[in-house]
Amino acid sequence: MSLKRMWRRMLRGVPVAAGFLAVSLGAQPVETTPLLTEETPQAVAAATAHLITTGDDALRAGLPTLAERFYLRALSDNSIPENLRLEVNLKLSVALISQRKLVPAQRLLDALPEVVDDPRERLSRALLAYYAGDMSAVKGYLNKVSPKNLSLEYQPWYYLLQGLRERSEGSLSKAETNFKLALEKAVTETQRSDFEAEIFRNQIVAGEANEDMAKLLQKKVEETRGTRVGFGFARQYAIVLDLLGRKTQAIEVLQDQLRLLTDQEKPEQTEILLLIALVAGEDSQRGQLALEEILRSASDKETAAIALNILSRSSLPETNPAEFRQLLDELISQPNHPLNDELLLLRARFMLNKAEPEPELAIRDAEQLIERYPGSPLRIDAIRLLAFQAWNATPPRYRTAADYLNQIREALPPGREHRYYGRLVADSFFLNGDYQAAAEVYEAVLNEEPLPKERGDLLLQLVESLIREKRYVEAGDVLNKSFDISDSTPERRWQAEWSLASSMARAGEAEAALSRLRTILDQPAAGTIPPALRLRLRWLEIKLASDLNQYEDIPAMTDSLLAEVGATPAADVPLADRELIAANAMFLRGRALLRLGRNEQAFATYASLREKFPTSDAAVLSYLEEARYFVAQGIYNEAQLSYRKIADDYPNTPQAAIALYEGAMAAEAQGQERNLTEALKYLEELATKYPAHELVFPARIRQGDILRKLDEFSLAQQTYENLIQQFNGKRPDVYLVELYRANTLMAQAGGEPQRLIAVAADLENLFDRPDAPLDFRLEAGFAWAHCLREAGNRNLAEEALWQVITQGAPGGEVEPTLSPSGRVWLAKSLLRLADMMATDGKPRESVQALEILVRNRLPGWHLAQARLNKEGVPAN
Repeated sequence: MSLKRMWRRMLRGVPVAAGFLAVSLGAQPVETTPLLTEETPQAVAAATAHLITTGDDALRAGLPTLAERFYLRALSDNSIPENLRLEVNLKLSVALISQRKLVPAQRLLDALPEVVDDPRERLSRALLAYYAGDMSAVKGYLNKVSPKNLSLEYQPWYYLLQGLRERSEGSLSKAETNFKLALEKAVTETQRSDFEAEIFRNQIVAGEANEDMAKLLQKKVEETRGTRVGFGFARQYAIVLDLLGRKTQAIEVLQDQLRLLTDQEKPEQTEILLLIALVAGEDSQRGQLALEEILRSASDKETAAIALNILSRSSLPETNPAEFRQLLDELISQPNHPLNDELLLLRARFMLNKAEPEPELAIRDAEQLIERYPGSPLRIDAIRLLAFQAWNATPPRYRTAADYLNQIREALPPGREHRYYGRLVADSFFLNGDYQAAAEVYEAVLNEEPLPKERGDLLLQLVESLIREKRYVEAGDVLNKSFDISDSTPERRWQAEWSLASSMARAGEAEAALSRLRTILDQPAAGTIPPALRLRLRWLEIKLASDLNQYEDIPAMTDSLLAEVGATPAADVPLADRELIAANAMFLRGRALLRLGRNEQAFATYASLREKFPTSDAAVLSYLEEARYFVAQGIYNEAQLSYRKIADDYPNTPQAAIALYEGAMAAEAQGQERNLTEALKYLEELATKYPAHELVFPARIRQGDILRKLDEFSLAQQTYENLIQQFNGKRPDVYLVELYRANTLMAQAGGEPQRLIAVAADLENLFDRPDAPLDFRLEAGFAWAHCLREAGNRNLAEEALWQVITQGAPGGEVEPTLSPSGRVWLAKSLLRLADMMATDGKPRESVQALEILVRNRLPGWHLAQARLNKEGVPAN
């Protein structure tokens, strides 16, 4: 990151030296102040007066930290008169500002009694505004101050701030005049030097740097080396050098100054370290070490926050996550670290974003942030993280996510964001299966006057929630009420009616579903239904009947609908919409005729569809339906003609890739070598023409399988390896391809032990994959054991088989969630182990394996029981 940009954005208004204000402002000698001698000579104890004087001296010496301590001790004297207490508090505010403790300084000034036209208080507020980068506020405060009402010690600061304000507004001539006055009125050389440093700093932040400036600053650094003023000049010199592209020299200057600082000068050390980091770059080792040192000391929260921000966006979390994690752990372990809430949130995010996420630790950190820092502005971010993690957990914890999201919603004012989080809460309930709660929230959000599109989506989800609750009457009522709402789009109503009708049919209320549709279409008020919606609902009625396998009535229904479409004026329904409905109705008619066995009529309907609407989706679907019919009849050549028609004539449709994939399966089903070769061509065409299609992955897998059928194991291996490289990290099921690859390598091993052992290692890794489903792991484990046995390692093979068995049947009992495929591989493993144990002369172990198979009624248990009977083991 550019130092110029970083310095402008983050450090505008931050003093270069901690003692920037300390040398004079508010540090007048006590003997020039009449308060102690004239107003209350006996009211102030000598010790207290000494503390105030010592504090003034500390400020003059540029030691605001010590000044703060002395002023606080003085203020602990309850006998101090109110006017003197006000005076000391104003001085204390200067000490705090000098240390960039801007928030405490602001609080201190705000807590002071009402001060009427006190120019010192206004000037202090102007300084706070300057450090906050609020030049508008600076102007407002300075407008209330007249320099003639300020003491000589305060006047230089007035002119300096006026100059800085004028420069920010582009009035360079006026700025130079005020800078000249500030330097002329400086009460000490130290003050004048600090003014010069700040004027230079401000100029550099504005982006001005040249060789003349560099030479001048170099001279100043050499003249003041080892002094407090010299620190400021050195920092400015480093900034100028960096802006001029001389980074190495800039860092050398800063490191030289760092060696001169004492342990008491923490703020100066922090600023130099930050400058070193910015100059060196946050991705460099030198820059990262500087940032880490700032964070460890954390003497200044603002600078530490900047350092943390820079370091978290550097390359360290990615290139060395262990080191970054160790640093965060170390910092968080500090009980009073000022950035503890930010550190907790950062570590939580880091735990989720790293290569191997640790969501449990992320949750812990977010919960600790909320518990320990309830007033933190990061609380909402922590809650959002918890909601995100609950939503994305395995399995998802939707109810927990809903609770967190609702906390965010309750913290928001009414409006779009409030509705947005309400929708997320409702969606979470819906996904959790709590449809009643989802419906309540959807309804609540609908009452917040959402935008038209939002309303349509919400109505649809409300209806769907009621449907899932089997509250069909209420869902129908919602649809009826929304029927005349102008912002409820016809598409939404159509989707909702379809969802309601189909759900009722699935629930055994098919007649009621059709009855509702017919009621809607035949009621007296149906004439008010927009013609386009009416035609769509007529089509929905046919679609519902088709999906319910009520094919007998469909030809007549489609004929009626097609007649209505033809009679609908173009002014009522656009031609494109009428053609869309007609084409889809003809498709449903043809499919119904196929199901009724009236094939010639079906093919004639499809031919008419293609002739009238050749570019429609329905025409493409008719070819697909036709091809699938031929596949079901085993007429693969005819099926391939239809699949080929889609691929050649409709290459830009969603069905083209599907046709190529199913065409490959039709070719493969014929089993001959030429058919398998043709299937490979189909699949290659799919992968080449549609590289982003979701079928590319299974197509490539099928290619590998076919190549193995053709004994082309080397090409199959290459296909699998290319597939792994292409999809690794993009799909969670790439492990399937890794298994197929391993099986291919095993087939090519030719019985060579070394090659088999290498394959066995790959299979073992697949068996150990925690992200893979259990049935896959059992299959991989069986292959692992088989590979070891083929390599001659019987003992290792038996151990591998037992590991497979303990995964699938811990304690001898099969996992109830184990799939049929997993039960097959578990049974094979038990039988194989039983055989090997018997061959090894271990009948007892063989019997134990068979008993597990029989007891759990795994595939082949009858054979296992027969063997046990042979051994004299009674039936279980």
